[in-house]
Amino acid sequence: MSEKESIFREEALSYKENSWLGDFSISVPSILPVALWISMGVLVITIVILLTNYSQRVPAIGQVLYFPAAAESVFNQDGVISKIKVQQGDFVKKGELIATVYHDVVYEGGGVNITLQENAEKQIKSLKKT
Repeated sequence: MSEKESIFREEALSYKENSWLGDFSISVPSILPVALWISMGVLVITIVILLTNYSQRVPAIGQVLYFPAAAESVFNQDGVISKIKVQQGDFVKKGELIATVYHDVVYEGGGVNITLQENAEKQIKSLKKT
């Protein structure tokens, strides 16, 4: 049968010859895969935060140094400050008593304190002899 003798319209035959294979459909993409990926990410992050150590406590021995120092206090002996006689913001003069140091405490650095005390006693004895 030729095209003129066909029972189908000319544009229908043209469409049949030039059309793509398979059906096509217009649809909105599903949100389900996106929601699943986001929920899996949140789950992994939650597990990492809850089950891993992201901080650790370690013992430390030393001094805290501030730079620049606001004020410097020098004591003759090592020990623990037992009484502070000034308040923050008070004006003090050179030689004024601002704190009392309690040095009868046994601690790791006490060996230096004992040596300083022995040297001071030796100096006092030598000064008394002269």
